[in-house]
Amino acid sequence: MIKAFMLIFEPVLAWDGIALAKKSVRQVLFGFLVPLIFLSIGAEMAGIIYWGRHEELQGTFKLPRNQAIAYGISETILSFAMIFVAAKIVKSLAQNVHHRHTFTQAFTVVAYSFAPLFLVHVLDAFPVMNPWATFGVGMALCVATMYHGVPRILQPDPPNAFGLYLVSALLLTGVAGLARFLSWLLLSERFSRFF
Repeated sequence: MIKAFMLIFEPVLAWDGIALAKKSVRQVLFGFLVPLIFLSIGAEMAGIIYWGRHEELQGTFKLPRNQAIAYGISETILSFAMIFVAAKIVKSLAQNVHHRHTFTQAFTVVAYSFAPLFLVHVLDAFPVMNPWATFGVGMALCVATMYHGVPRILQPDPPNAFGLYLVSALLLTGVAGLARFLSWLLLSERFSRFF
């Protein structure tokens, strides 16, 4: 959790520490990502159950506990799928003739870059927060965080570094936007009959 805040406020120092640690996918996943995702989704679920969610047409409504749990499980699966799909995309983008990047490098960049999104996602616990506003702020922080992570972890050729960062940031924003849209659909009335 502290590392996630450091990535926002001291990104160079945080990425240097991450690069020196050279953690495996398992260490990043279970030591950093799982607690962060569970914290953000748990906070959102608590807010939805106890305070409700504000919709423009319906006002504030509370989700029954079983629907909130089903939504939380779906959101968790979407979050992990988003991370792994984005890591695969970054790995494929980073491949070139001279360097063969590993999935561990791509996963490290993606997992730590998405940390601000999950931190801001905690604000979705409050009923007045617009989920798309938290998504926008979170993705802006993610893109800013990723700027320092790509050259330190992936170490692309200097002429390709900014292009790799830019294309990766755009594609990650698309993947995260799709995940947010699917979670919004799950929470909306149209899909409530499946829970």
